[in-house]
Amino acid sequence: MRVLVSIAWLTALSVSTFVSGLLPVHTPPSAEHLATSSPATARSAARQGDQSIYPGYGPGYGPYPSCKISPNQLPPGWPSSAAPPFTSTFTQFLNNAVHVPPNSPPVPITVSQVSPPLVDTPRTITGLPYQLLYNNQYPGPTIRVTSQQTDNSTLTIGTDTTPAGPPLTQVSVSNGVIGQPTSMPVPFPYFTTHLHGGHTAPEHDGHPNDLLPPMPPRGNGVGTDVSPPLVPPAHVYSYTNDQQPQILWYHDHADMNTTQHVAQGLFAFYIIEEAPDDLSYPYLPKGPYDIPLGLQVQQAGTQSPGIPVDPPDQTIPNYFVAVNGVDSPKLDVEGRFYRFRVLNASVDQVISLELCDGNGNNLNRLVWLIGTDGGMLPRPLNLPDRTIDSFHDGRLDVFQAERYDLLIDFTGLAGQTLYLSGMVRQSNACMGTVKTAPNAIPTCIDQEYPILAFNVTPPTGPDNTELSQIGNRSWQADTAFLQQNHSSGGSFNPTPDRVFSFDVGGNQLVISGQPYNQFRLTNSGIVDANGNTMPYPRVIKPALVNANSVEVWELTNTVTCAIHPVHVHDIEFQNVMVNGQQLTPAQIAQFGWKDVFVLMPPYSATDCPWAPLNNAPSISFIGYYESHWTQATAPPPTQIGDTVPWLQTPDGTSYTALTSGTYVFHCHNLFHEDDVMMGQFQVLPPSFIPPTGASAPATDAGRNLPGRMGTHGN
Repeated sequence: MRVLVSIAWLTALSVSTFVSGLLPVHTPPSAEHLATSSPATARSAARQGDQSIYPGYGPGYGPYPSCKISPNQLPPGWPSSAAPPFTSTFTQFLNNAVHVPPNSPPVPITVSQVSPPLVDTPRTITGLPYQLLYNNQYPGPTIRVTSQQTDNSTLTIGTDTTPAGPPLTQVSVSNGVIGQPTSMPVPFPYFTTHLHGGHTAPEHDGHPNDLLPPMPPRGNGVGTDVSPPLVPPAHVYSYTNDQQPQILWYHDHADMNTTQHVAQGLFAFYIIEEAPDDLSYPYLPKGPYDIPLGLQVQQAGTQSPGIPVDPPDQTIPNYFVAVNGVDSPKLDVEGRFYRFRVLNASVDQVISLELCDGNGNNLNRLVWLIGTDGGMLPRPLNLPDRTIDSFHDGRLDVFQAERYDLLIDFTGLAGQTLYLSGMVRQSNACMGTVKTAPNAIPTCIDQEYPILAFNVTPPTGPDNTELSQIGNRSWQADTAFLQQNHSSGGSFNPTPDRVFSFDVGGNQLVISGQPYNQFRLTNSGIVDANGNTMPYPRVIKPALVNANSVEVWELTNTVTCAIHPVHVHDIEFQNVMVNGQQLTPAQIAQFGWKDVFVLMPPYSATDCPWAPLNNAPSISFIGYYESHWTQATAPPPTQIGDTVPWLQTPDGTSYTALTSGTYVFHCHNLFHEDDVMMGQFQVLPPSFIPPTGASAPATDAGRNLPGRMGTHGN
C-alpha cells in the first residue's frame, strides 16, 4: 500500500486528523477531474496508460496527486520560536561564484573541517556534528568557465596523434584537514576530487584511489601551534572544457568514504557556459537570471507516519531539502524567464520536483526543460509534455548526481508567490515505510512539501529569452555519427558490446558478481549471435575500450526494490533502449546527453508494491570514447589496469593515479558505491599495440588480466 500524506504538517495534527486527511493515490482520475484540472495535470494523467518507456503501477495503484502542500504550516521539527520558513536567502552562495578565464592561475580550493555545520536551518540535523567543506562554504564555490567547443561542432573520429595543448582551467585542491589526532577526528582524512561529467584526462579525473593525504599532526596534535605553518598537500587538476555547455559538479570521490564526505558537504558546481558565438547565447537568461540550485537531502530526526501502525512505535524519516545550503529559502524573482541549473547532490535520495502555487495548483506548464547532464536538448521541452518520468506522475524526478537545466517563465505573475515543491524518495522508491500489522506487507508513506519560495516582482527591464532560438544544433549530426558507427546492414544496431548487471553478491552490492578492486578491470557479459546474454564468468571480457571508438553498453538491475542511478566517468552518452525496448528518436532526444543512467527497481508485490512495474529493468546507451589531450606523459603501466607513479611532491609525499585511460563506473547511491558497487574500464590509446601473443582488445573476449589482490577482494 502507498499513501501520500498531505503536508498539513504531521507534527501539528492528531492521528485522527491524519487518517481523515489521507490522500489515496490508487484510483485513476475521473473524467470530471480531468476536465477541471490544469493542463499540466490533465496531460500527465492522460498519458498514464502510455507504457512505451516506463511501465505504470501495479493493480490498484496509480499516479500521485500534484501539489499537495501547505506552505503556511510549520514543517516538522521547525521551532515555533524561529523565523518562519521562506524568509532566509542563499545570497552568499550566489556571491561565492568564481568566473575563470582560460589559462588563469589555478583556482585555490581547500578542504577543511567546519563545526558546527553551516546548514542554514533552525531544525536539529541528525548525524552531522561537523562538515567537510570546500573553502568553508556549503556548497563549495561555483566555478564558471566558457565552453571551448562551439555548439555546431560534431563528433568525429580522431587520429592517433596528440593535439597541441588546449586552454586550461586549473583547480588546486589542498587538504587542510589535520591527521589524527584532532579534537573531532575525521575518520578518513584522505580526499580526491572528481569533476563529474567532465571529459577529463585520467590523471585529472579524481580516481577513487588517487588520494590526497592530510596534513600531519604537529605539536599538540591539532595543528594550531605549528611554526612555521604547514603547507597543505595539494593536487592541481587540469580541465580543458572542450565539451558542450553543461552543468558539471565537483565532489569528493575517496574510495569507501565518498558517502560520508559528500554527505558532509564536499560538493560544488562547475558550470561550462555558452560562448558568445553560440547560437543560443543571445536568447538565454544570464547574470542574475541564471541561478544554480544545489539540492541535498538532510534529516532532522523522525516523525509520526500519520496512520495507525502496529507495532505503535514506528516512525518515518523527517527529511528536508537544503537548497544551496538553506532550509526552505526564498528567492525574489522578476516577472520574466529565469534559468535554473538543478543538481541533486544527495547521498541516497531522489527528489521529484514540480512547480505549484499556494493553493495547490500545478504550474508545470511554466517550466521548460532545455538540458540534461551533458548539455542542451535539441529544443526546449515543456515539462508536461515529457513522457519519460520514471515514476510516471508528471514530476521531474532528479536522481542522485543528475542535473537538469530549466527555464521558468514568471511573466505576468508579479505579486504572486510560487513554490518549487519536492517529494523525497529513498532507494526503495519510497520516503518511509511502516507496517499496519505485524505480518502485513509494508506500507509506503510519502510526503510532498515546498522547498523554495519564488516571490515574483515586476520586471526591471526587457527579457530577450526566445524559446524557438534555444537548442543543441549539433544533436542530429552527433546522433547520426553515433548510430552510423554502430550499425549493421546500413541500420543502427543496438546490440550491446558489453552487459553489466548490478547485483547482490556475498552480502555486498556488486557489478556482474565482482566487487570493486582497484587493481582489476571489471569483466562484462556479452550478447551472442542469437541474442542471448552470456554473463561473466561464462565469458571473460575485461572492460577495455579502444579510444575513438563507439560502443553500446547495457546495464541491468537484479536487486529487488533498489534503485541504481549509475554514473559512467569520462564522456556523455545517449540512451538507446529502456527495459529492452528501442527508443524512438523523439524519446532519445527527451533524455538528451546523459552520464547518469537510472535503473529502476525490480517490482515486488510483497516488498515494494508501491513501486512502478519493472520486472526486468535495464537501460542501454551509446557513446564515443574520444581520446584525451594529456598535460604530461606518465610512465607506461607494467600491465593494463595497474597503478603507476604519477606525482612526487617536494616533501616526499607521493600518490598515484591510474593512467593509460582508467576510469570507474558505479552506482551513485553513494552507500551502494562504497559497498563496492563500482567497476573500472580502460580507454586504450588509439595506437595501442597489444602484448605479444594477445589479440587486439577490441576483438578479444577471452583474455583475462592477471591483476593483483586489491583492497576489496579478488
